[in-house]
Amino acid sequence: KQLGLGLTMYTQDYDETFPQGMNGPTYPAGWAGQIYPYVKNGGAFKCPSDPTEPRNGSYSNVLVPVSYAFNTNLGNGDNGTPYTQASFASIARTVFLCEVQGVQADVTNTGVPEIGSATSYGIEPRSFNVGNTGQANTNGGWTSRAGLATGIMRGGTAAQIKQYAYLGADGVHQLGSNVILSDGHAKWFKGSQVSAGANNTRSGDCTSYQGLTPVGTQTSPRAASATCADGAAAATFSVN
Repeated sequence: KQLGLGLTMYTQDYDETFPQGMNGPTYPAGWAGQIYPYVKNGGAFKCPSDPTEPRNGSYSNVLVPVSYAFNTNLGNGDNGTPYTQASFASIARTVFLCEVQGVQADVTNTGVPEIGSATSYGIEPRSFNVGNTGQANTNGGWTSRAGLATGIMRGGTAAQIKQYAYLGADGVHQLGSNVILSDGHAKWFKGSQVSAGANNTRSGDCTSYQGLTPVGTQTSPRAASATCADGAAAATFSVN
């Protein structure tokens, strides 16, 4: 809830515009440093259930656990520009942050700009993009130390527990996890209630490349569109 409130204050100060991270719009790692001035508490970025410990950085700074990953799709706005609140098809259903473990970053942004906080599509080998922390990267490395703590999300399969970045079949909080939605509110979901994948530009689509029936038309793992009427997808990584 504290991070959701920080997001709300950030967007108010930037004309309803969302953070883009500090590591480029395609994989917008570094979101935590952007909202830290509104949170003002490094401990708020760590879930009490996350066993990750702080460590020393490369610039006489301290990297603290960041137990949440930014929805990668939020970095892919029009022409690489940040999304605004008005850009969302359903802002209250679109994921802002999901739970992870094994990620550390300098959220206070001292020494160098913070680029270590993670992003995630929720599935795929590109589940994590982290700057220069050495904890996770875009080719699936370090997944034994960094991974999704959400349980298998809609669009994922049991085989992806080892193949990709899931830490287990279930989430870390009573078989689910906490998700911060893009309107700033936090909610607990089972993994199966959150549709993961790349952004879905097909209005109303619920099934693209997710092993569901009927099969959608978009390629690669796509999250259910935010306008999908299927009640089983209570939240989605898709902006559209």
